Amino acid sequence: SRNALTTLEPRFASLTLLTELNLALNKLDTLPDVILELNLTKLDLGGNRLTALPKAFPGKNTGLQEIILACNALTEFPLQVCTLASTLRLLDLGSNKMSVLPTNAVVKLTFLETLDLSNNNLTELPAQLATLRKLALLRFEGNMIKTIPRSVQANGTPAVLKLLASRLT
Repeated sequence: SRNALTTLEPRFASLTLLTELNLALNKLDTLPDVILELNLTKLDLGGNRLTALPKAFPGKNTGLQEIILACNALTEFPLQVCTLASTLRLLDLGSNKMSVLPTNAVVKLTFLETLDLSNNNLTELPAQLATLRKLALLRFEGNMIKTIPRSVQANGTPAVLKLLASRLT
């Protein structure tokens, strides 16, 4: 963290027992290929310059439970995270530049407990978010979402999910 890294040495691939990697607050504009060779459970890439994840993501990281991609330059939801549907518990996409949350992708993340979408350019939340039964924390402040009244937002995630669920019919 905070090392001004722009890449990682290939020798990182030999760290086969590494389960958590914090590369936050560096200068990564692409995900170093060596990360795809690891078997992580937690990956923090917050505060970099990423615009997308590579097509090969997650690589060997099939047990990822937490991915932090906050404070990057993502303009689209990283569809690659959907391959982690059975393990992913936390996905932090806050403070990016996403304008659409693809319904067909998000509904696959059935074990997701925390989803941070705050400070993006979203104008709506798909009602299908309510189908994520384990979702306990949904953050979306700092977007341009006008379809969820502030009074509902003030009552937290359960109230928001209840409102979204009512729109499924």
